[in-house]
Amino acid sequence: TAEEDRGLDANSLRPALLGRVLWLNGSEAAVELPELSREVWVHRRFLEPAPEIELLGRPGRKVSWHSSREGRALRGVVCGPSSCAGGLQILREDGQREVVSLQHVFPVNEANGGAALPFRVGDLVQWQRAQASDGQLGSDTTSRSALRAPPDDHSSGMIIQKTESQVTVRSLQPRSTHRSTFCSGAAVEEEFEDFCIGVQELRSGMLHRPSAWERLRPGAPVRRLRCSQALQPAAWEGETLEVGVLYCLHADGTAVADFWGCFGWHGSVDMLEVVEERPRSLEHAVLQILSELR
Repeated sequence: TAEEDRGLDANSLRPALLGRVLWLNGSEAAVELPELSREVWVHRRFLEPAPEIELLGRPGRKVSWHSSREGRALRGVVCGPSSCAGGLQILREDGQREVVSLQHVFPVNEANGGAALPFRVGDLVQWQRAQASDGQLGSDTTSRSALRAPPDDHSSGMIIQKTESQVTVRSLQPRSTHRSTFCSGAAVEEEFEDFCIGVQELRSGMLHRPSAWERLRPGAPVRRLRCSQALQPAAWEGETLEVGVLYCLHADGTAVADFWGCFGWHGSVDMLEVVEERPRSLEHAVLQILSELR
């Protein structure tokens, strides 16, 4: 058979084996498999699309996995792909990064993190008032700005670290010099700041996690709520807003979404809302496919 000629026994292709199609040739496909150092040719009848698994690998998706090294289940938020085929860089709750195979991660529910600190890494949050605790982060070596009270122009962010006594929130610092985003092809200059929030401040209601944001995850149908000169072209002001597809989430509380009028739209998550029912139109179905392929 063609599979044998190309060095692959079709019977050895386990149903749970996860790979990525590189190209097609008639009834066969070249598939990249993490377990092998080269692509293999497989007949299409042995392949099944796995769009939901692909969405698990998008930045901003909260996942869990079993750590054989620590002997327990861990959870975190996807940062992006690793240099290893099929691997993901995942930010753990302790603020450290770990590379995990996409085949070994699972979606997690959006339950709160606990009574004392009701937040988890990857949670999108809103500021309720402008104050934060002083302190320094632990061993995380990511570039950080000085920890201080968030200014008024910080409206949202993401939890990027959690300890027994505090959480760390990363928030985008808007610049008045921003002109546009990916829509017009202009370069985007952004800065973020990290803020440590202690248990007492959390109990006083300093951070809020809107329940609607629990549905903000890669692949969700979304609509823009308002325009911001700092993050969008002025041409979008007053335009009837269409339903798009959320591509990914960033740790500074921003999102990338695809709309027919603007692929690669970039803005704060509080400028988006999740559409309750996904449009069933052919136009939106095509938009989903194009969003997955980019």
